[in-house]
Amino acid sequence: MNLLADPDNLAFLTGKGWADMQKGVKLSTVDVSVYDAIFVPGGLAPLVDMADDALIKKVVKETYERGAVVGAVCHGPVSLLNVKLSDGSYLVDGKNISSFTTLEEDNYARADVPFDLQTALTKQGAIYHTVDPWQPFSIADGKLVTGQNPASGKGVGEKIVAILGS
Repeated sequence: MNLLADPDNLAFLTGKGWADMQKGVKLSTVDVSVYDAIFVPGGLAPLVDMADDALIKKVVKETYERGAVVGAVCHGPVSLLNVKLSDGSYLVDGKNISSFTTLEEDNYARADVPFDLQTALTKQGAIYHTVDPWQPFSIADGKLVTGQNPASGKGVGEKIVAILGS
């Protein structure tokens, strides 16, 4: 990838953003309740690590139920999968969302993922939205913001900022 062709990534990698990212801490040591928003990025690893992780589910549930913003992009919406709200319903049930699509997975890394995220979210009642593969697409449903693929990260971020500013 030519960094000069993507000024946002270049600014992040050569500026304060990259340095700040190196200061990450374990989620179990963070008081998430002090944050107005959480964001779960994508990648293939979340499909293995987050589908049934109890701490991730607890953080997403509590953040959503207290009215803070929950955002995720690409494979990151796996963090929403299997999240049950206090009323026993799935968080994604009846919500407009997106994530890495079946079609994108079929033409990318099907052999490397344990399940199809689009299918799993839809089975839990998500109202699934998608555009052509690899095109940017993000959607907000209240304070739940999701994006389809890596190209959708900027749109997810912009929607989160807009919600926080309203």
